[in-house]
Amino acid sequence: ERQLDVVRALLEAWWEQHGERIDPPRLLSGNDLIKELELHPGPVIGEILEALREAQAEGRLCTRQEALDFVKGYLAG
Repeated sequence: ERQLDVVRALLEAWWEQHGERIDPPRLLSGNDLIKELELHPGPVIGEILEALREAQAEGRLCTRQEALDFVKGYLAG
């Protein structure tokens, strides 16, 4: 059900707010995650970036600090 909600949000955004929500500027990069959160390069970085992209597309993240807080929560569990 969660995946359907994400897909629905992405499709709605595609038609209504393509530039803002489907392809917004990245709030964090993989290098940011490694430097600021002391993570190691690997597949988890890609997973985190995808989770960030989805949350940003859903409108849950708008700032860099929100993205950092999101990642900390994501890593905590």
